Amino acid sequence: MSSVELEVLLPQLAAVQVDGVEAGTGLLRITARVIPYAFRVPPTITTCQSRLQDLQKWLNWLTRRGIASLAQVTQEHCDAYYAWARQIRDKDGRVIRDAGPSARSDLIAAVQEPALYSSLFSTDRYPPTFTPWSGRTPHYSSCRS
Repeated sequence: MSSVELEVLLPQLAAVQVDGVEAGTGLLRITARVIPYAFRVPPTITTCQSRLQDLQKWLNWLTRRGIASLAQVTQEHCDAYYAWARQIRDKDGRVIRDAGPSARSDLIAAVQEPALYSSLFSTDRYPPTFTPWSGRTPHYSSCRS
């Protein structure tokens, strides 16, 4: 497995990245097991790395748009990120093609998972009543967009 640069641009959101990985793996915090939508089977290292990269892309996209906290995120931000991230680009930023269904589902999961594990986050979280694409699974959402 190759090493990957995993840096979140805004320091305040870096803790969200760490909390997200800890919660998503379910390995570091035993309390993740009692959360209704928590993963019950520990993911592989490759899956953890992929989730970390997807979460990093989301957090950096927010940072580049002046969003300094998950508390500021709205569904409009989530939809705009998805519209941008679902396209594969070349090194110059030109759109080559749309991402496949699995990649689109992963993008949505990276945006949704901080809401599912928010009780475990130490420094920042979405507003208490907000879940991106509420009531829709990543697969359903990616197929309908």
